[in-house]
Amino acid sequence: MAEVSSDDEDDEHVSIPQETLDCHGPFDITLVVEDGIEINAHKQVLSKASEFFDTLLNGKMRESTERVIQLEMLTEADLRHVLEFVYNGNFQILTKDQAQHLYAVADYLFVQGLQKLCEDYLISKLNISNCISTYSFAQIYSSEKLISFAMRFILSNFTAVAKEEEFLNLSIEAVKVWISSDEINIDAEKDVYHVIVAWVARDVNERMEYFAELLSLVRLVYISRDYLVNHIATSDIVRESESCFRLVRNIINSIDRGNPENTLFAPPRKSLETTVIVSCIQKGPEQLLCYFPCRKRWFKSHNSSPICDQVISSRGKLYFLSKPKRTLLRYDPFFDQWKTLSVEGTRYLLQVFVSDEGDMYSLELDIETSCSDCASLPPPKTDRHHLEGMVNVVSCGKQHLSCITKYDHESNRWKQITSFDLGSRKGICFISNADYIYLIGGINRETNEILSVVNRYNLRTNKWEKVADIQEGRERAYGVASQGKIFITGGSKEICVSTSCEMYNENTNKWHSIASRRMPRRRGSMICADNKLYVVDGYVWNERGFRGKIECYDAEEDEWSEVTEIPVEQGMYTWYLVNSCKLRLFKETSLRWKPVTVGTDLQNPQKQFRRPCDVTVVVKDGKEFDTHGHVLSEASPFFEKLLGSEMRERKERKIRLEMLTEQIWGKILSFIYSGTVQIHNEQDARDLISMADYFLIKQLKNIAGEFLAQNLETSNCISTYHFAEKYRCEELLFDTKRFILRNFSTIATTEDFSNMSSKEVEMWISSDETNIQAEEDVFKVILRWIMRNRKERKQYFYELFRHVRLAYVSVTYLRKVIATSNLVRDNRKCLRLVKDAIKKSKKSHRPSVWPRKSLETPLITVCVDKRIFSYFPRQDKWSRLGESKPPCSIIFSSRGQLYFVNQVYHKLLRYDSFSHRWTTLPYNEKKSMRQVYISSKDEIFALMIDDRISCLGCISLRSSRALESTEHEEIQHPPRCGKSHLSSVMRYRPEINLWQETSSFDLGSRDGICFVASEKFVYLIGGHIRGANKILTDVDRFDFTRNSWSKAADMWEPRHCPYGAALHGKVYITDNGGYDLENFTFKRTCEVYSEATDEWHFVANMTIPRSRHGSMLCVDEKICVLDDYFKSMSYLGIKIHCYDPDKDEWQEQTDHKIPVKRGYSVGSTTHYSLHTCATSIFQPGQRLASESSTTTFDKFKCLIM
Repeated sequence: MAEVSSDDEDDEHVSIPQETLDCHGPFDITLVVEDGIEINAHKQVLSKASEFFDTLLNGKMRESTERVIQLEMLTEADLRHVLEFVYNGNFQILTKDQAQHLYAVADYLFVQGLQKLCEDYLISKLNISNCISTYSFAQIYSSEKLISFAMRFILSNFTAVAKEEEFLNLSIEAVKVWISSDEINIDAEKDVYHVIVAWVARDVNERMEYFAELLSLVRLVYISRDYLVNHIATSDIVRESESCFRLVRNIINSIDRGNPENTLFAPPRKSLETTVIVSCIQKGPEQLLCYFPCRKRWFKSHNSSPICDQVISSRGKLYFLSKPKRTLLRYDPFFDQWKTLSVEGTRYLLQVFVSDEGDMYSLELDIETSCSDCASLPPPKTDRHHLEGMVNVVSCGKQHLSCITKYDHESNRWKQITSFDLGSRKGICFISNADYIYLIGGINRETNEILSVVNRYNLRTNKWEKVADIQEGRERAYGVASQGKIFITGGSKEICVSTSCEMYNENTNKWHSIASRRMPRRRGSMICADNKLYVVDGYVWNERGFRGKIECYDAEEDEWSEVTEIPVEQGMYTWYLVNSCKLRLFKETSLRWKPVTVGTDLQNPQKQFRRPCDVTVVVKDGKEFDTHGHVLSEASPFFEKLLGSEMRERKERKIRLEMLTEQIWGKILSFIYSGTVQIHNEQDARDLISMADYFLIKQLKNIAGEFLAQNLETSNCISTYHFAEKYRCEELLFDTKRFILRNFSTIATTEDFSNMSSKEVEMWISSDETNIQAEEDVFKVILRWIMRNRKERKQYFYELFRHVRLAYVSVTYLRKVIATSNLVRDNRKCLRLVKDAIKKSKKSHRPSVWPRKSLETPLITVCVDKRIFSYFPRQDKWSRLGESKPPCSIIFSSRGQLYFVNQVYHKLLRYDSFSHRWTTLPYNEKKSMRQVYISSKDEIFALMIDDRISCLGCISLRSSRALESTEHEEIQHPPRCGKSHLSSVMRYRPEINLWQETSSFDLGSRDGICFVASEKFVYLIGGHIRGANKILTDVDRFDFTRNSWSKAADMWEPRHCPYGAALHGKVYITDNGGYDLENFTFKRTCEVYSEATDEWHFVANMTIPRSRHGSMLCVDEKICVLDDYFKSMSYLGIKIHCYDPDKDEWQEQTDHKIPVKRGYSVGSTTHYSLHTCATSIFQPGQRLASESSTTTFDKFKCLIM
């Protein structure tokens, strides 16, 4: 029997001092490794170093009594190396292979100290030849630290790494991941092209089929035209593939023609991009200048600057605004292309501004009916908002109405988002960020009073609100938004120009002063570039001693310093006008611009006077920071209370924060002063969140939370979730939970998940949102968690096992795997659940619990007369479901079941997609069913009308329970026939086949209504008045929670027989047939209603007018419109379009043809009926796929036909 000794002859590197062994006493444990070799050791030492040994030796397992541990999978050398580290606390690693092998052994034995030692060694040995294998190794063992370092190394040295053997042997999926990243560091985009060519050339026969897919990931537009023509387009590998050659040719055509199709190309890689300040010089030698802060150099464009009132940038393009001509000139610096955009309408463009996310907005005034005396404007047709704090007294008594519009780059359209009353207020500063549009300061044109009022428009809730006033009134100020803070400077106050600067904190709703600028500037631009604030002069004087300059703000020092002059050429004018903005620019674009020399070096100007600091903050190690008390107080309620109370800190003017490091306090202080913070890694973000929570700085907490959310990985998401819970980071908690659910199968194998409590595991496996490939995966997750510590965790098995939805597990797996599992067999309750599931599967009973959402697939059911078809949008497949006998008049679905209603024969046919059975149910309702709609909670509602008492000639709208929304002054109320027209909203209970009345009301002569149900409301939309030839814009809704009717906002356009759908608190509507009875024209417009703001807005028009048999459905979290048309005398075509809210456009999903019988007409009268609905079913890969290899859509066909 071998022992741990100090003179091991087999391995000279294993050395444990004898005194170390003696201090632990006699050996009391035996370890048996490969070939039966036994090694003695000490129980106390092993238990302290490893959770693995601690569990075996100190638990109730067999090894704790026998004092023998079987480790046959380890070699003697492996174990001796581990023991040397355990006893000595160190080990000398000689090679990379040894480090990886020891890491695997340490991972198995849970020796974390040895794992860290191996990680540090592998990181220190990272190079271009081993980084790929190291990264792959780190992924296998989920080493977060090693993954981060290896990934950063690969991205930073991508060009060199891609030439190595390890990279050339990667799979296609791995290559796609690397070359599609924005973070890869390359000298030019052509480097990526060479990378994929080399990878394909390694095995042309096997890899050539992937070349087109890889070439599409190369951002060819950023490769020079000469190189595209002379090298890429002429290469054999490209010319062999028609699709590749066409792709390259199209890019070359776009470069030659200046991208006339406005193709939205992917942005450049970050290593190929830079931030610049663009200045447009007017009133003299029109110049277009560009300042590069990183290079501290000016460049001049070969183009002259157009005469304009304002210049802005968005999505890498410059826009020049001419207010009188109402034109917007767009310049693409990459394609060096100019284009004039016509701005529709007759409003006066007062100002265009851009948010910090690149969205472009404009403030417009209506000049058609403006008053020349005071520029007052009459109210528009839209609802108006009167802003608190705005002055409205004008000489002519009219209102001054304005509107804010948002620019859609794809459609080149300005879309109105709100209108409001400016009154006599002018000279306002407009600033926008991702959430708000701010209107700051101004002047009352009637009283000449300088205003300090601040209003803002919430882009998410579509509402105006009043916020804190600025500290001093300003007219024509300028500013910028950055990371939840608003910075403002300049503008006139009384008779002078202000040099002061203020910063608004959205978290505290307070303004506070920062350092004043060096020079007064009546006009200028404030820009945030690379997390720094710059102010650019708005005027440049030729007179000696005064030149236009750029100042930069240092947040740590709280001071402004001059960084450069504006290099304007001398001309005949004594002063020039300068418009400036920020631009993200492709680096090579600047090569077409000419460098400009600045006459004076202002890199080290004399520091200006600044307000004295009055509070000292002392952090760890006694490091002191001088700050301003009022700045700290306004940024944080913590400091406000500390410095505003009678505590010691107020008297001493010294705050001790010794739990903070110098680095973290420096970041917090930078954010407080500048609104910007640099977060380099996950630990920085966590430290900032914990301190922001302590200091009650909500905005900093959110910014750090966003960093963590953007860097979520399978290895850190569990710990991030617990961290977000601890510090109450709601947005981070939501993002992390969604990430875990979406990547559940992978995360369930991680160490963090294995260490969860039973309650936490139960929370995740019980969710409907858990993303899995098959329900069997949940059982495997539970089994893996239990086996991690079987003796301790076996007691929780039933509590977890009951959340496995056994109805969706294949019978074969139930019998051969689950039923034979020892954990199941030892638990009577679990065994009973399995037996019941097997028994019910034989009878094809519908389960009482629904499948998880990841195991469902959506489908659209279409009934053409008797024939029933199903379309699967994810697979883009159609299938024939069967026939409905007799023909149905209405079709709807709920919880995986289809219902076909025939009111003539009083029948209700139900098809169960789980059991594939048809059932005929009695339908005894005496009222006529007009329309059925399914709410977001899968509840069934129907609009029914009692035909026995309806009168077609009556136009009365009055009844005992009439809707407020249907009372129209121009319609006569006394009924002609004396009868009431009662309608009802009915709720269907499928378990007992019963329709129950939810509400009854009087529609009167209103017909052609759209019926839509959301989570909280049932909507009655549009329609027309019989006998009055009037189309309505009315919208009424029934509130389930209050059991009452209310009036909602009217639509913008009247609509007859529209159809719609509800999704995520919004109602979408368009015309059915698209014919306007008032104007005798076809319409294609669509509107969306927001329940949060009670407002309608237009969205993109339909591509073609809809048919009378069309419908709008909510399918797979998308809004889809289905309509039909005749492809020929023998075929009926069905098109499905889906709405993309991000692009605001309708995209065709499918175009399918269905044979029709002879005698069907293509003329104005069609002799067929078409009905549709959307549902979801248990998808293949589980029950259907396990019992048969047939796919879902084929299964539908073979089972039903």
